[in-house]
Amino acid sequence: MVRAVYFLPEWRSRVVETMASKNRTRRRILGVHPRPIELAAPNVLDLPQRLPGDSSALDLIRALRAHCLTPPAALFRRHRAGVEQLFEEMAQEYLDGSRLSELETVLEKERVVTSGRRA
Repeated sequence: MVRAVYFLPEWRSRVVETMASKNRTRRRILGVHPRPIELAAPNVLDLPQRLPGDSSALDLIRALRAHCLTPPAALFRRHRAGVEQLFEEMAQEYLDGSRLSELETVLEKERVVTSGRRA
């Protein structure tokens, strides 16, 4: 699977060296260990531009799959901070069909609010 394609100059420039140095320092300080993202999004268009490996949405997706529940398609896009906090809390809770139904209702209301339409 190709995750990114980079075009680098054939010679090592100061800019490339500086970026590499900063990335090494950032990884060392933050202790970043890449985690594989095993997303099977319902549709490629539903994937956000960036879904970090430590995101609360990804944690909730994993928790739902651990409980044999299908994540709603709306979960695979960006959300407001309050909804992200809900994801974080739900990832630690017991999940069942009724809780998933409540989540889908919240996601639908959030979509309506962000699109500027009234419910």
